[in-house]
Amino acid sequence: MVTRPRQQLHGLADRLKSLGADTLEVPSVEICCPEEWEEVDAAIDVIDSFAWIVFTSANGVNSFMQRVAEVGAEVQDVMSRKLAAIGPATAKAIEKFGRKPDVVPAVFISDEITSLLGPLEGKKVLLPRADIARRDIAYTIEEKGGIAVNVTVYKIKQATDPDIVELIKKSGKVDYITFTSGSTVDATCVLLRKAQRINWMNEVQLVSIGPITAKKIAELGYSPGLVAKTYNSEGIVEIILEEERRKHEQ
Repeated sequence: MVTRPRQQLHGLADRLKSLGADTLEVPSVEICCPEEWEEVDAAIDVIDSFAWIVFTSANGVNSFMQRVAEVGAEVQDVMSRKLAAIGPATAKAIEKFGRKPDVVPAVFISDEITSLLGPLEGKKVLLPRADIARRDIAYTIEEKGGIAVNVTVYKIKQATDPDIVELIKKSGKVDYITFTSGSTVDATCVLLRKAQRINWMNEVQLVSIGPITAKKIAELGYSPGLVAKTYNSEGIVEIILEEERRKHEQ
């Protein structure tokens, strides 16, 4: 069961299918534009004032750069800033706009990224993010004397399509449920309850993209199960393959 947003679901689902898996595709969350862009547009207007732009998701990159184009700003002005990406997928999204990011932490979680930004005293750091994104990185920047400017470039909403609930109801029990964020955990639990399949959270092997997502699963009272060693979609695939090999060796 793949629970990513519809825009990103097929990459992971297709990879699993290529290895022979049957996939139940359940887009548990939706990626939407914010209701207003004033804060984003204001940041774009003074883009030269930021020492760093820190992107914590590919969605953040794509939404922010789309807005840059919409307001007629120069992509090069953004690319001239120092750029940080939380992981390889985010770095790849940045590269599409002209260059590699200056910083990609070895551990792909936002809490690790600020240690690579250098001295931040008095420096402004732009954080284009989701409306419900964790604010730990902003707090760390401020603790180091920097000025964190959070702007919402996309919103995450729980899926409300009744067809998704019916799809789950009609499906046989799955072997794995994959989660790529805390929001997919919350939203999937809502969908499973509506489909009267919440027992799957206790009976099925849960697979997290990283420790933060695993922590969310634990906070809801379920076993975190498998946690990817590399915090991206391929890491999810690898940890499932490891588990399958382990089963067959028993």
